Amino acid sequence: MFQAFQPRLRRRRGASTLLAASLAAAAMPLAAGAHAATDAGQVDGAAVYERQCAACHGGAVKKAPEKTMLQLMSARVILAAMEEGIMQPQASTLSRGEREAVAEYLSGQDLAAVPADVAPRCEAGAVEPGAVRVGAWGVNSGNQRYFPPSLAGMTAADLDDLELKWAVRFPDAIRARSQPAVAHGNVYLGSQSSGVVALDARRGCLRWQFPTVAEVRTGIVADR
Repeated sequence: MFQAFQPRLRRRRGASTLLAASLAAAAMPLAAGAHAATDAGQVDGAAVYERQCAACHGGAVKKAPEKTMLQLMSARVILAAMEEGIMQPQASTLSRGEREAVAEYLSGQDLAAVPADVAPRCEAGAVEPGAVRVGAWGVNSGNQRYFPPSLAGMTAADLDDLELKWAVRFPDAIRARSQPAVAHGNVYLGSQSSGVVALDARRGCLRWQFPTVAEVRTGIVADR
């Protein structure tokens, strides 16, 4: 399963901390989480794939991803592509059960499984106040994407002394495109599969999550 990391790094020696990696992504349209009552369990997904999909995804169509790439995707993403996304015309002759069987065959996952949360939920409490540290894609008003030592809380000489403080995962995502914003004690992230989320910058727990109907590709903007 793909895991997207948004580490908050700190020095082993010293009290200063640094939010380092910029990784985000956004949500593509996903099918409903519940597994519909269909005949997917009685359908041979491998046979349907070979009959309906293998030719194009075996190299006949240059833009079609190879089977090995499809196998990196989750069952929900594959099913959504056939029912709501780019593969609707090709999958229009398949029954619901056949589409589900293909999705489960390629991913090796059960559509009935409940997707995991991005991160553990934060305990109830007030948001910690804090200035806007990274408010937009360009980092500063000149769009230089430069983190001076005063903002990073470290210099190049400190790189060898960093360690991972926390990490998060984005179920059903295979790519990350959007840069996060850091403000008000939170890290705001867009994702391919989980909409926009707000994570506590110090602990990495999930404060809130806003679902979107499409992948968030642009950087998140935080205003004072």
